Amino acid sequence: MQRRRPAPGALFGGGIPLTWVVVMRRYLVVANQTLQAAELREELRNRISEGPCSLFVIVPDTKATDYDPVWLGADLPHQAERRFGLPVTTIITG
Repeated sequence: MQRRRPAPGALFGGGIPLTWVVVMRRYLVVANQTLQAAELREELRNRISEGPCSLFVIVPDTKATDYDPVWLGADLPHQAERRFGLPVTTIITG
């Protein structure tokens, strides 16, 4: 678990001095046909086992045949990674 020391004199609401801050990683999961896939479950288990995290899951209301070519063909995962400066992991199941 990654911890950082607060700034000297930092106070929690109500004037209680802070001693530690726990860093929680946040993940956005966009899953269509992969929602039930073993590969996605394994990846999420790995992320969860690394320490505190929060998961936000979005399931588009589209068929895989409509969704995958648009998402992958337009290279949207890498575009999002470059634009937001955050890592993107793409899981493709068969």
